[in-house]
This record gives sequence, structure tokens and C-alpha cells, in this order.
Amino acid sequence: MNDVSIPNIIQSIKDDLIQLITIDKQLEKDNNNNNNNNNNNNNNNIKKLTSSFSKIFSRIINNINKFEQDPSPLDNNLPVFISILTDALIPLIRQNSNNYNDNQLFISLSQIYYTFSKIFDWKKLSYYLKVDIHLLNDILNVLKIDSKNYKTWYMKYLLLSWLYTILLSPFKFDHDHLDIKIINLINLEKFNSNKVYQSIVANILAELYYKNKVLILQNNNNNIIIKTKITNNISSIDLLSLNYFWKKIISNINSFENEKFLVENETFIHSSINQIINIIENKNNQIDNVEEFYMIVIKIMPKLFFIELYYENWSSLEDIISWYLLNLNSNFTEFRFCIAHSFQKLINLITKYMESYIAIDLVNQIIDKTIKLIKDNQMISNNNNINIDQLHSQLIIIAELSNFILEYLPTSQLLNIINTVLPITFKFQILNGNTNNSNNTVSLRGNQIKDATNFICWSLIRNKNFKKIIILNGKETKFISLIESLNDNIFINLLMNSLFDKDFIIRKSSNAALQEYLGRINYIYNGFNEIEDHSNHKLSVLILDNFTIMKLIELKFSDINRSYKENLILLYKIFHSNNSSPLFFNKIINWFINYNIFTNLDYQIVKLSIESLRLFIETIKPINHNSDNMISNIIKNVLKDESYLNDPPKGSRLLYLITELNQYLDINRNIVINLYDSIVTSNCHITKTNEDFFKLLSIMKYWNLYTKIPHGIIFDDKMINFLFKEIIGSIQTENSCIWYDEFSELFNQILKILSNDLSLFDNNENIKQNFFKLYHKYMSFNNELVCASLPSLPPKDFFSLFEKYKYSMSCQCKASLIRTLTNDTTTTMFYKLSSTPNDTIFTDMIYEFLDDHTTTDQGDVGRLVREEACILLDKHFNEFQSCIQERFALQLLYLLAEPSEEISLLSLKILQENVIPQFEYHKERHNLNILLLRERFFTRESLESTSFKNEKIKFWQHYAARGGAFHSTDQQITSSIDAFITWYDQTAKSTDNKISIFHELIHSIPSAAIIIIEQNDVERSKIIKTTLLCFNFIIRLISSNVIFDTSNWNGILIKMHNLLIINGSSMLKSTVIKFLPYLVIAYSNANENNADIAFTNSVIDKLFNVVKKYRQKKDTSSILRITLQSLTQIYLEYDDFVRIECLKTLIKSKFSKDNLNVSNYYIHA
Repeated sequence: MNDVSIPNIIQSIKDDLIQLITIDKQLEKDNNNNNNNNNNNNNNNIKKLTSSFSKIFSRIINNINKFEQDPSPLDNNLPVFISILTDALIPLIRQNSNNYNDNQLFISLSQIYYTFSKIFDWKKLSYYLKVDIHLLNDILNVLKIDSKNYKTWYMKYLLLSWLYTILLSPFKFDHDHLDIKIINLINLEKFNSNKVYQSIVANILAELYYKNKVLILQNNNNNIIIKTKITNNISSIDLLSLNYFWKKIISNINSFENEKFLVENETFIHSSINQIINIIENKNNQIDNVEEFYMIVIKIMPKLFFIELYYENWSSLEDIISWYLLNLNSNFTEFRFCIAHSFQKLINLITKYMESYIAIDLVNQIIDKTIKLIKDNQMISNNNNINIDQLHSQLIIIAELSNFILEYLPTSQLLNIINTVLPITFKFQILNGNTNNSNNTVSLRGNQIKDATNFICWSLIRNKNFKKIIILNGKETKFISLIESLNDNIFINLLMNSLFDKDFIIRKSSNAALQEYLGRINYIYNGFNEIEDHSNHKLSVLILDNFTIMKLIELKFSDINRSYKENLILLYKIFHSNNSSPLFFNKIINWFINYNIFTNLDYQIVKLSIESLRLFIETIKPINHNSDNMISNIIKNVLKDESYLNDPPKGSRLLYLITELNQYLDINRNIVINLYDSIVTSNCHITKTNEDFFKLLSIMKYWNLYTKIPHGIIFDDKMINFLFKEIIGSIQTENSCIWYDEFSELFNQILKILSNDLSLFDNNENIKQNFFKLYHKYMSFNNELVCASLPSLPPKDFFSLFEKYKYSMSCQCKASLIRTLTNDTTTTMFYKLSSTPNDTIFTDMIYEFLDDHTTTDQGDVGRLVREEACILLDKHFNEFQSCIQERFALQLLYLLAEPSEEISLLSLKILQENVIPQFEYHKERHNLNILLLRERFFTRESLESTSFKNEKIKFWQHYAARGGAFHSTDQQITSSIDAFITWYDQTAKSTDNKISIFHELIHSIPSAAIIIIEQNDVERSKIIKTTLLCFNFIIRLISSNVIFDTSNWNGILIKMHNLLIINGSSMLKSTVIKFLPYLVIAYSNANENNADIAFTNSVIDKLFNVVKKYRQKKDTSSILRITLQSLTQIYLEYDDFVRIECLKTLIKSKFSKDNLNVSNYYIHA
């Protein structure tokens, strides 16, 4: 929705509201006329008006919902909208009828009102409702009516809002006990149990109690009963209503009436507060919803605190404060936000009405507890015992109290937050311990802590006192150290988290705080440590210019992969432009390496960071030849501390980093070998986590690097066993590890070198044989990593192994193998295999892949192979000879017709680009494209054959998998059938065309001979499945009134007869029996004027043969039932109800021989 369209949408809402009301009046008039005089024209007019009413109503709702994100443009028009609604509703409310629940306009206008209330606060909306005291009884009358129409809750919502608005008028409503009647009414369960009404009902009760405070004082010694469950008891009050009641008292605390109430009813008030405290302490026994209850408690607590403050009840005040401090560790996230906000209100009350030192002590206590919590748990060392919920609550409280901290606490406490809390919480992570079963990754917690940290920064920076403190310190020598703290602990963390945190929400909230920082605190410490020399302040502290600030703000962060790829390079360019602040970029690199690579618990981010660093050096080194020095120096400093030798997780990160940046680093090889040895000898978990896989990946990178260096590495039996047991054995399938592709690529490269270089086995043939013995073993296990590596072997070995294992190799493994060929950017593997002396082996293999229709209990797993084969062909189609291309093209045509959209679209792409380039594709009608492309394919001038009889038949078998599918979406089936009808109407202009197409379809049904001759059970099952799909497809076409023709109807019937007498598949028999009535229908449609009744009776004869055969056999009731249904269908086609009665007699006689004379069941002309 753009700004230009907003006025038009608003005007449309207004016009549509008026038109909706006008149409309803016309409908009412027409309905009255219709009751007096039933008129067809009038009925049609009512239908049109009803349809228009529905369309306009939907348009109004849709237009209002467009303002959900930003309702402000509607603000000025709300009075007009609500006025239109109320003007139309008032007569409806006053009509004093019991038919409210069926009133379409009443319900529709109420729903429109509710839609407005979803984007505006209900109170704001209710203020625009007309305050007419005379409507009160009418509204109450409507509210009393019970209804089974579920939409009437919209009406009740509107009427309750209106009731609240009227109650705000300056009347007491105590005459004739009206207020008690209202309380009785809205205390009914139908209002209390609906959460939508909750806030409105509570405000109504609060208003009535406030106006007549006697109602809240019970006769039982002034003892209030607080309701924690849904009841209809007038003598009880729910906590939310009590909350709004106290809110009204406190907001007018100085009024005479309120002061009098507080003075005269102190005992009652203390009693009610004590009861609330008791309910809170005995929380789980009496409360319907504990979480919801506590959200209300948080609302009422500051009000109770204020009341106790009014009475100077110090012990109760202490109890309330203690309650806050004891409930900061809730695991309910929303509650933690609410308690922090509520605690801020408490601090404000203490500051305003008590001694400020009490508030200062409380806030200091929160800050000190936070610091202690951080230090005690050493969370930077991944200690998972920290109370993360309590830490989160305390951080939110610090953010909420930022104004108080800056105004009342010393700068030292502010620096404690900046220097001690924020550096830790910005990078907060702990292991969650819950394992993801799909890839054994360990989930992490900490995003809430990071988000709360961003909230603290945002709150502090936006506060005007924050910059004042900085300026005030500018007069002192502390200025530089303060700016350095801000840079190191706020600016750089906000900048880096906004660009490189894995979670988008954190990047977004970091960016919001960063923009505030850049807009308000745009100092930057450049690294010159000249604190004593005031003349050097200008060298040490720079003010970021507007150009730099805009460049930082413009950095894109929504796509995490793109952010890692581009933003480190962009940061370098920003901070090195005009040599403004180059040393600050060192801090960025330090953060990137020391935290994101060496400390971050998310190994996906660790890997992404290392790759980003390599890309950074590759890009920047041509510009700055020393750009790699700072990175090399950081790594060398880490290597000086040999603690990494006893820390495998850190060591694996270091090894991965060194192997990735090897060409840019000058590191002693012995140090790298020692590092590798410490990692390879460390233990892995039995069930591997990302940490373990990353360690194995770093080992693989080490091997890959040093197999390419002369005398770099020797594979002995120990290394070989480690490779297959720890690495290959752990990555059985693609889903075993998130870095499967990286492992596969590395293994392919290592295998390629090992299979061609005996020196890597120390020239020991036995070691090499041991390697390939294990290689064959894991291939027989269908290990995807091993199967995917096959193309890395010399061609002779590749074909030999593939032929050996192809029948036992899973489709997932075959797909991985093909993917290796496709992903080979050098295309060396493909050319090596396709240029073998007998290259038909390779093309035959690809053809088999394209025709892989393997099915298991997982479904059509052959689809994985077909899809990968299509992707490979898409890349290399033109590199085959034309005769081979033609062979592949025909197979692609078949795949084009298949149900898999991915394979179909891939096939279309290849055919369109390489075989039929002039074909015009229409995206919105893919099924019709398939049929049109089929015609173009078989009529190309370049083709030698003119018939393609078998190929056309085979095409229909594949298309039948779309149109005849048993398990598919209605949309796909309908689309396939509709496309055929459109194509058929365009193509079958003559009888010969109709005959030709029908023959192709009938011949697409495999014959009985083909099914019988197939001895392999799996292949036989595939043929029968094809048969069923073809039958189902033709049945759907005939059902859709497609007119077919043939000169050989009896020949088709003979084919059906032969399929019926095959022993075995009952599903096949049932399908043939179901098809026979449709064959009769097709015959009748084709011979409408001169249909021979003899053909129909021949079909009836075949069906009765089935009845005779199965009438007394056990376990054949389904076939008998389907046969009787088919016979009934034929008789209904001919309106022959006499024969249907004969069938009934036959069934009643339990198929006695006396009733089995088939001639009695023939159709007569």
C-alpha cells in the first residue's frame, strides 16, 4: 500500500459503508414485497443485492486490514466511520425485536467495528460511539438474548463497548438498582468466559464500582471476595476489574469523594490487599490460568503499592518490593517484560513519594546482582548453570530504568554497566542441550539476553542525560577513556551484531540501537593513547562525518550470507576512506576473529566467518598488500599461547582458519602439525554434534591441503581407519550433517589424488588395498558420501564399481553421485567419463537415471535420480552427439508429462532451449504447454520417423500419472484434465483425429500379454500401476464428456476381457470392471444417432460372467459389489429402471441360478 493510494482506500471505506447500509434497506424492502407477492424477478433482484452486499462487506474488511501495520492515516476519519455505523445501528437496537441475531446488517456492522478495534485500542474506538443514555435499556435487552449464531459475538463486543461509553456519562445508574442489574448481566459466563470481552467487562465493572463504591463493600464485615475462577457470583470481583477500579481511585486521589473512601474504608482496603497477596502466594490451587493471572497481578501491584504508600504501611511496602525481587526468574517471557516495566513504575513511586536513596539502593542492588550473576557463572566459558531468566529480567529492568540510572546514579555505576555487563551480554550464548534429531546439532540460547542488551543501549543512548554525561566528562581527562569504553563495549558490538549475528531479530534490534548511537553519540576513538597530552585529544577522538554515518546505516543485513560476503569488505573501505579512522578497523577484525571465530558457539557462524575472512583478504590484498598482516599477527598471537593444544574446539577452529588462509599466512609448519595432532587424537562424541563435525571438517581440510604439497602427508592404516570410522561412518546420508556438501567435496578431492598417487600410501600397495577395501565396504552400505565420490575415481574404476553396485545402490546415493558430476565446476569429471572409448556406457547410464521410477515405502524415490539427471543434462545437453540428444529428448518429453513439477519444468527448460527453441511457454497453463509441446515435438521437420506410434503411446502413459493419479491434489488433477480437453478440442477436429487419439490412449493401457509375460514381481507391479493410471485417466476424460471414437469397439472389449481373466491383482480386475460402464458411455456418445444396443449388451454379458464367477467365492465381495455398481451405472445411462429392479431381485435371491439368465438383463431397444 503506497501513500498515493491511502486517500482512495479511505474514501472507498466510507462510500462502501454507506452503500452497504443502502443495499440492506433495499433488501428489506424487496423481502417484504416478496412475502406479499412471490415474484421471480424480485427473487433474482434479492440474489443480486445479497451478492453485492457480501462483496462490499468483504472489500470493507480487506481495506481496513490494510492499515494494520500503520493505522495513523485512519485517525482523522474514525469519527466519520463510527458515526456512519452508529447512525445505522441505533434504529436496529431500538426496534425491540428478538430477531437481532439474524439481522445481517447488525452482524456485519458489528464485525466492521471489531475489525477497526483490532488495529486501534478498543477504548479509543469506543469514545466515538454516540453517548445516548436512552439507549442503555435497549442495549441491555439485546445483550440478554442468547444465540446459537456464532457471529453474534461481534454484536456483543460492540454493545459492551457502547455500554462502557454510556456508563462514562455523569450519572450514577443506581436508580432501581440498575447498576446491580448490569453487574449481574455481565457477570454471566457467556461474557466472562470470552477473552475478547475480558478488558471491556472489567472496565464496565470498575466504572460501576467507582460510581457506587457501596457495591464493592460487602456486608460480611466489609470483607471483599476476589474471584480467581469464572463464576456468576455478584458478591465477588475479579482481579482485573479491581485493577481498573484502583486505577480510577489513584488517578483522582485528591478528590474529596476518593479521599473519604480511603479514610473510611482502610480496614476493608487492607483486607482486600491481604487477600490478593494470599492468592498470589497460593497460586496454583484456585486459578484457571496461572500465566494470565500473573499478568494481571503485575498490572495491579504498583496500584497496591501506591495505596499502601498512602497509608504509610511500611511492612506491606516491603512485602511488595520483596515479591518483585523474588519473581524475576519466571520462565514466562511476557511476564518478565511486564514485571520489569512494573518495577520501573515502583521505582518512580518510591522516588516521588519516599526517599530517593531507597530507590537508588534497589536499582544498585539490581545492577550489582546482574554483575555478580555474570561473574559467578563465567558464562563466557559456556557455563550452562546461569539463571538465564533472572538475568533477562534484570537486564530489561536496567533498560527500563535508564532514565533513573542516568539521573540518580554515579557515573561509575553507568561505567559498570558499560564495561562489565554489556561486553558479556552482547555475546551471550549457552548450550541448550536439546538435540535436533535431523542433524544432531545442539541448539543455543541467548538471543533474549542479546535483545535485552540492545534495549539497554537503545534506552541509554536516546536519553538526553547520556550525552550530557559525555560532554561533562569532556572537561576532564576521563573523556578519552569514556569514548574508548563506548566504542569498545557499545559501538563495535552494536555494529558487528547488526551485521553478523545469526538471528535476524538481533541484527534488527542491534541496528536500531546503532542508528541511535550514530545519530547522537558519533564520537569514535581512533586508538592514539595520548591521555596525558590534552593537545592530542583531537587526534585520539574523531567525530564521524555524515558521509561515514550514512555509509554505515546503508549496510545491508537482512541476508546473513550476503552480509558475511560483503560487509567486512565494505567496513574496511568505510573506515579507510580518506584515512579517517583506519586503526578502528583493527578492532573490527579483532572482534571478528577473537569472538566470531574463536568463541562463538554456533559453528555455522564460525565457518561463515572464516570464509568471509578469506574473501576479505582476496578482495583487499590487491588494494592493500599489508591487509593480511593484521590477520596473520592475530593468529600468531593465538598460537603463542599453547593452551589451544588442550582445547580441541578452539584448536579445530584454528586449524580450519589456517588451512583456509594458508596461502596468505606465514606459519611454521611444525606448529600446524602439532595443532593437527592435538585435534586428531582428541575424542568425539558417539552421537556427533556440530562441534565434532567441525573438528572432522578441519581435519579433512588439513588432509586436502597437505595431499597437494610434496611430502606433505602419508596415509597409514591408522589414518585410513579414522577416515572411514570417524568421518565416513558418521555421515551415512546427506541429512547426517549440515556440512555434507563440504565433506563430500573434500573427500572427492582427496580420493582423486589418493587413487592416482601411491606415494601418499608410502608406496605401500597393501595400505592402498586396505583403503579401497574399506571404500567398497561403505559403498555396499549405501553410504552417500562414498557413492557420491565415485566420479572422482579413474573412469575404468568408476564404471567397474558402478556396474557392480548399481542394483543395490539406493536412489539417494545415485542422486548424490549425479550431483557430484553436476557440481564439478571444472567439468573434468564429466568429460573424463563421457570421452571413454565406449562412451555409450556413460550415455546408457544417464538414460537409466532419467528412467528411474523406483518406488519404496518412502514413495517415488526414483524422482530424486530423475531430477538430478535432468539438472546434469541441463548443464551438458549440447555436449552430446545429435543422435544421443534425440534419445535424451524423447525421455525428457516423457518426464515433461510426469506429475513432479520440478522434473516437468526442468524437462521443459531443456527441450525449450535445445530442441524446440521457438516454443512459446505460458506459465499459467503448464499442463496445456505439455500437450502443445508434444505436438511440436512429433511434427519437427528434422525427424526421420513420421509415425512415432510407440513413443506417443508411452507419452500418454506418463501423462496418465498426472491426469489419472490416485493420490494428488484436486487442483492438479482438474488442471490436467481441463488442459487435455482444451487441447483435444483444438486438435481433434475430424473423426480420424478422434479415432487416432483414442487408439493411442487405449494402446497406452498395457495388454494382458505384457503383464503375463513379465516374471519379475517388481516390474510386473510397475506395469499394473501404469495400467491402473491409464484406466483412471480415460475414465476421468469420459466423465468430463470428452467424445472419443473408434471403428473397433469390439476390439477394445476383447482387450478388457483379456485383462479381466488374468490371475492375480484384484485391483486390476476392479478397475477394468469400473471402466466398462464408461466404455459404454463413450460408445453411446460416439454413436448418438445410430448406437447399436448389441455392443452394450456385450459389455453386460462380460459383467455377468464376473457375477457368475464370484457369486459364491469367499473374500470377493468387493469385486462382486463393484460389478453390480457397474451394471447399475449402465442401466441408469439408459434409464432402464426395470433392469435395476431385476438386479435387486437377483441380490435378494442371493444370486440363485434361477435369476442368473443373462438375457433377462439385456437392454432392449
